[in-house]
Amino acid sequence: MTSEQTNIEPGTGKNETLRLLNAQVFFRHGARTPLRHFDGVEEVTYDKNIHDAPLPHAELPYEVIDLDTGERVQCLSPEEKSSNRLFKGGMYCGMLTTTGKQQMYNLGQRLKRRYVDELKLVGEQFNRDEVLTIESLQCVVAGMFGVEQFRENGITYDLDMVIVFDHMTSRKAHGLHVEQWMLDLENEIAKAAVAGVHYYIAGDKNTQKLHLYSCHDTSIIPLMLILGDPVDHWPPYAADFRFELYEDGRGKHWVKLIFCGEEYTPSGCEDSLIEFAKFQDIIKRVKLTPEQYTHMCSDLDTAKEFIKMNY
Repeated sequence: MTSEQTNIEPGTGKNETLRLLNAQVFFRHGARTPLRHFDGVEEVTYDKNIHDAPLPHAELPYEVIDLDTGERVQCLSPEEKSSNRLFKGGMYCGMLTTTGKQQMYNLGQRLKRRYVDELKLVGEQFNRDEVLTIESLQCVVAGMFGVEQFRENGITYDLDMVIVFDHMTSRKAHGLHVEQWMLDLENEIAKAAVAGVHYYIAGDKNTQKLHLYSCHDTSIIPLMLILGDPVDHWPPYAADFRFELYEDGRGKHWVKLIFCGEEYTPSGCEDSLIEFAKFQDIIKRVKLTPEQYTHMCSDLDTAKEFIKMNY
């Protein structure tokens, strides 16, 4: 069975042959150490030899490069990121543990079974023309495609200019040191950051069939709120929320929702598979054009008013 011959039930009371066009997967990171110390509570030991043990089958060789210049970007070590926030046992605050890495690898395996083995949305080899990774965790990619194909050449992650711009403007606002290369390229970084936002929001230049977004629990919860559902439980480690886009034989489009491997039916819907027109109607209250997004990000009062009116 291929993605062109996928039989699922669209809530019409009969089976139809649907073609899977695209899948967007938002997933939370795996288990990690706490973000900070908790005063008044006896500290436990996060043993580096146990909780940060090597996991060869889930760890990929990789480097980060600036796609505009082709130059390697030096990533901060956990020690540099965490300053002096060290737990007993040698682990730093906010570090992904071996347990967390395995959880992400397992998620990658589940995604492989669905999008590589069963629906054949993408091939068995990692292909940037098919798979878009946004801040993707290497363990998920390892779980989907295996580590062997990355051993020789490694895997490359994009440098997100939105993040670079965020750090640069924050440092300037607080009178802190700004790297000279940031100052030299300030206008270019600002333009690239805006273009990046437009690129991912508009989506018309994205040709990849599978998009993997590594995010946080505080990112997944708003996705549920957008669908109009009350959220009374916290997304667990390695939770994933998927949006799958299908087309039927009449050219009609459908969106299927999946949360943590289970079909997800939003309030007011009869099925986890929703007509695309109805899905658009559900999210229209929070849908923005690239121009609106840029304006709201630069005008706090406008953003507050939008949130007040829609949530």
